[in-house]
Parts: sequence; structure tokens; C-alpha cells
Amino acid sequence: MTLFSAGDISVRRLNNNAYDKEKLLEWLTNEELLALAYGEDAPWDMQKLEAAFMHKADDGEDVTACLIELDCEPIGYIQYYPLEHDSYKFTADIPYGKFSGGYGVDIFIGLPTLWGHGLGTRTVHAMTEYLFDKMNATVVCADPEKNNRRSVKCWEKAGFEKMGIIENYDDPDKLSILMANFKLL
Repeated sequence: MTLFSAGDISVRRLNNNAYDKEKLLEWLTNEELLALAYGEDAPWDMQKLEAAFMHKADDGEDVTACLIELDCEPIGYIQYYPLEHDSYKFTADIPYGKFSGGYGVDIFIGLPTLWGHGLGTRTVHAMTEYLFDKMNATVVCADPEKNNRRSVKCWEKAGFEKMGIIENYDDPDKLSILMANFKLL
């Protein structure tokens, strides 16, 4: 099911089928991608992928998992979820209350040959508009790893502002930057 299209990019729900699983596994076994994201869980195999991702393909899950397509060909993964107290490692300086009514988003472009072409920025921008317009989000947040300059730049180009440093959700030895885009009223 396609959620939205923006020119040659579309975002559709992840399907719990062999094709979508094989695409995800192909991306999650790419060393270039793992150096930037999901590397803490490597090595990936089908069993680990199914446990980590495929339940998100079901209706009724808090996390909505999607594939990004370029001209109808899968090129990456994006997910969104309503923000809760435990969605990020909120701090006294960055309290959850400021982000209540928002959504969190995670993304990766799975094909390194497509990095640096603005596809992530275009997808994040379109996803943000979708969440504002269709899901009534008041804010959309992301938490790229502090040292992942490529990801931080993508979020900034899509209109996100740095809110502060937080503990990385998946790896407590790393830091992330909480970034947000607030809906203009």
C-alpha cells in the first residue's frame, strides 16, 4: 500500500513477503551501510531480520515500517512511530513534553550508489509533510548518531533543527543529536 508519492519517489508499507525481506537483508549486509547504521546488530541474517523488522509490517503495530521506492524499485527503508516517553533518551534539558503529539522517523537509503543525490532529503521532507497533514503530527523528530555527518546533513536539509545531544537509543556508548521539525500553525 503506497502512503505517498513525491515525484519519482514513493513510500509504501513494508510487506511480510520474501521480496521485501530479501531487499532488507541485501541492504543490511552491505558494509558501507553498516558503518553508518544498524552495524551494532551485525551480522544480519534472515532470522534476525525477521525478528527486528517484520512484525512492523503488521497493522496495529506502533511502528509503521515502509520501503522507499525510486521509479517503483525499492531503494531504502523508512519507519515512523508516535513519540512516547521512551521513544528517545529525553533529558531534563530536552524534556518529552515539548515533543508530545509528535512522531519519530528513522531512514536509510540501502544502496550506497544512490547516496549524495538528495533522495534521503526528499523522502524525509515528503514523510514530514505526510505526518503533518495526514497524521496530525505537531512535530517530527529524528535522532541521528552525532558522528554520522551524512545523516545529520540530510535532516538539516529537510528542515530539521538540532535540539541537543542525547544518549543513542541503540548503543549507550554513542551519542545522538535530537533533531526536530515543528509544524507551523
